[in-house]
Amino acid sequence: MATLKLERGGKKASLMNKFKVLIDDKQVGELKKFGNSADFEVDPGSHVVTVKAFGGVRGSAQIDFVEGGVVDLVCGYPSFIGGMLDGMSGQDSLGFWIREE
Repeated sequence: MATLKLERGGKKASLMNKFKVLIDDKQVGELKKFGNSADFEVDPGSHVVTVKAFGGVRGSAQIDFVEGGVVDLVCGYPSFIGGMLDGMSGQDSLGFWIREE
């Protein structure tokens, strides 16, 4: 197995708007407010990770997971988080970034 660590970052007027977390179009959890985080176990290989917010706002990224590996990301609104991960930006309103310790 591999692990996806996902934290809700950024700040926005809709701080209480929960983000639904989907892996390969299957909902696996929620990030209820700014600063919440969760870990998700995934099979090794390529998976599409999506976060959805109120009103149809969403962001997706295809991520490759390796056996025993950990992918540690922050998700949120791009205008409030810096350092977008290469290859994971697009036309969506939410994005993913590598967590900076």
